[in-house]
Amino acid sequence: MTEFYLTCDDYVSQPEPRRCRVVSTLRGKHRAENFYLVSIEPSLNLSVEDEMVFDIDKLVLGLIGEVTLDSIGIVTVMVYVIYSNSIIDGIIDEHKSTRIGTGGLFKTYFEALEDSPIE
Repeated sequence: MTEFYLTCDDYVSQPEPRRCRVVSTLRGKHRAENFYLVSIEPSLNLSVEDEMVFDIDKLVLGLIGEVTLDSIGIVTVMVYVIYSNSIIDGIIDEHKSTRIGTGGLFKTYFEALEDSPIE
């Protein structure tokens, strides 16, 4: 699946689900695991390492557990949500990246909305 929706309670000031599209698959520099660079809509404004970063339109997702992107809509798919400027030739340096939260991936906007912290 290349398009899905992300929810994350860790950026509660902007709680609406984000539509994600896979841009590329990344490998970890320090651990042999896959990550996914995704474009997100709408973009985010976040504080990353005590600095505001505006209009973030790409994030990195790291799957938690024995799931794949094809599992979205079948089982609960949890991810680490990561901000990184340390991607070179398809490799992400996990030590120079910032985990900004933990989230869930959903097949539809309405499924994501049910999981979202929007009241």
